[in-house]
Amino acid sequence: MKLEATMEKVRAKAAQITSNSDMPSTEKMRQLDTLYKRASKKTSQRKSRSYVLGATGKRIGGSAKGKVKLVDRRMKKELRAAKRIEKRKGGKGKK
Repeated sequence: MKLEATMEKVRAKAAQITSNSDMPSTEKMRQLDTLYKRASKKTSQRKSRSYVLGATGKRIGGSAKGKVKLVDRRMKKELRAAKRIEKRKGGKGKK
């Protein structure tokens, strides 16, 4: 439903561009190309990243398809500690 509405808007804009007689044909083609590229970016769906929990140094099987980010307890703790330290540094006030 949303896809149809988006494509209908794109078709209307494309018809408006092609009916414009003041523009040269190369400029029309360039504008149509960018118009359809933007529409395809909006309508396409991105694949979500899978998070695989595991211990450091252990091999993980191919259970997840696509992009996989390996996450373990140590890494999460280090990230939280880094955020805490950064927050402490930034909280002193402006100099």
